[in-house]
Order: sequence, then structure tokens, then C-alpha cells
Amino acid sequence: MWRDYFHMEYAVLDGTLIFKLMYFGKITAFSFQMNDNYSDIIQHLKRWCHDHETPLVLCLVEQAFLEEIQQEEHCLHVREESDWFDYLYNTSDLQNYTGKHYATQRNHIHAFLRDVPDVEVAEGRIDEAEAIAFLDEFYANKQIADDIELEEKNKTYEVFRRQDLYDFKTIALRSRGKMIGLAAGEVIDDTVFEHIEKALDSYNGIYPYLSQSFAKLWDPEVVKYTNKEEDCGDMGLRYSKEKYRPVTKLSKYTVEICHSSLD
Repeated sequence: MWRDYFHMEYAVLDGTLIFKLMYFGKITAFSFQMNDNYSDIIQHLKRWCHDHETPLVLCLVEQAFLEEIQQEEHCLHVREESDWFDYLYNTSDLQNYTGKHYATQRNHIHAFLRDVPDVEVAEGRIDEAEAIAFLDEFYANKQIADDIELEEKNKTYEVFRRQDLYDFKTIALRSRGKMIGLAAGEVIDDTVFEHIEKALDSYNGIYPYLSQSFAKLWDPEVVKYTNKEEDCGDMGLRYSKEKYRPVTKLSKYTVEICHSSLD
């Protein structure tokens, strides 16, 4: 979804997918998942950056990967990127909202069901025209503050125009035949990544109900965690994500590695 915003290119080396992107609009950076070949991949990137006379910058580096890199490489700079931390939740917590710390969510759901007793939850592919009409209404009164929000809006439309391309699992909330909320995501290993969650604000309490409905798609013994991804520095979004009581926030770092002396 973010390929255009970051001007992403990719390569595959020894079975590892490597992204090259423009980070913060001006820095050439690389991103790949840590694996047993990571040291060899870094050596390849060192040579590429040396030949192209550009710094070797790794972005969105997770904590465990950072610790490995710091043991093996001369790191010139390490910067924590708190705006890009992922919020990780127990799927079972979002399914049940048990305990006093979830009292607010439970109260919101009670209010929502009182106001919208006919709400229906439907799983599966959404009709494109219906999805676009919902998104038009959702965004009608939204003030788009920056380029990231605008890109997220554009790609949300794209997802529902190209559901065959993205192949996300999707749910829709409807009341009296009208779509009032939707969510979409995908499972990787024991975690579901919830990429999209949109609802009409005029329905009080709809977001806790939508979040719970999406979580209930999964067996919590198999899909143990729900990743609601980053807040991109939006303080309102950060407050909202914190209210759902993440079990942890997955740290991300930007790391510049010295390549002046190649191995």
C-alpha cells in the first residue's frame, strides 16, 4: 500500500526480499526481514552503497535485529522512530474486552448496540461500488492534514477497487442495508495485521464494536496477536490505540552502517 509514497523498488537475494525506498522523502534506505543470511545481505548492500556513493541506511529495523547488527557492524547512527512503532495486542483481549481497563470499550459497545440494534456483521469480499460509496461518505468531512494521510486515503480506495490484488480478509458492518464500517487485514504466522479500520463517526461506539468484530474472525489459540500498526505521529490516533491496551509496542529504528571498509 505504501509503494508509491516511498518510491519503493525491490530485489530478491538468496530468497530474501529487499526493499529500497526513499525514507522521509529524501534518504535512500533499505528494509528486509532478519534471517540467517542477514550478514551476507548487509555486505551486498555495503558494496552497492559504496559503488553508488551513498550512505547505507536501514529503516524500520526491529529491536532484535538492531541488537544483532550492533554486535556485527560499525553503526554510525541509530535513531528510534517512535512514530512508526507497531501496536501489538492479544487477539483474545480484543475479542472479550475483559477487566476494568476495558470498561470504556464495553460501555461504548453497549451504547452502540442500543442505538443500532439491527447491526449486521458480514465477512468476505465487499461489492466495489458499495465500498467506494462508504469511503466517499467517510472522507466527506475529513480534513486531510498531510501527505501520509492523503496517501493512506488513496490506497484505501485502491484496496477495495483491487480486492483481487490485495486478497485481504474483510468484514463490513451494515445497518438497514447501509454500510457503516469496514476492516481489512491479513494473517502472517501467529499475527493478524489490521491494515484498514474505518467507521462512520456519527454512530457512537462503533469503533470498539468494529475492532471486536474483526478480532472475532480468528482463533486466538492460532492467531494470538493483532497488530494495529503505527500511529504515524498522530496524537489522536496514538491515544486511541493506547486505550485498547497493547501488550507491547514493537520498536523500530533507523540505522546507518559504515561501509568505508568492506569485508
